[in-house]
Amino acid sequence: MREQHSNDLLKKIRDIHETSRKSYGSPRVHAELTIGQGATVNRKRAERLMRDAGIRGAFRRRRHRSVAGGATQEDLVNRAFTAGAPGRLWASDITEHPTGKGKVYCAAVMDAYSRPLLDHRLDRVTPDRRWPPGGGNLRPRPDCGTCPGPRS
Repeated sequence: MREQHSNDLLKKIRDIHETSRKSYGSPRVHAELTIGQGATVNRKRAERLMRDAGIRGAFRRRRHRSVAGGATQEDLVNRAFTAGAPGRLWASDITEHPTGKGKVYCAAVMDAYSRPLLDHRLDRVTPDRRWPPGGGNLRPRPDCGTCPGPRS
């Protein structure tokens, strides 16, 4: 009787796991069983059945971020990110976004006065290429009315 109930429960667990594209772990599977389907099952029993059947939820690897180290460049504005007029102070940032096919980098430049985005680039680094494209010569967009003209 108990073995038959466990087999029926395991079938439901597999269905829930497949429906979630194999992303649900035991807490979500248990919640779907009890709340979604009205089944009476203990959380630990659902965990044990999943563990014995080799069913695991998807999880993300924890990335270790480096908090050590100071600024990579000299602080030329002394952390004062306001400007009295357009085109007097530009700020930039670069972020790394891991994807399934490698890393993608996004760089952006904005005017600190009115905060329009002057330019941005998305690209990925490959061993035979340098980033950003064009060797780092980011120029303002031509449609930006508060930007000074292109640097020569």
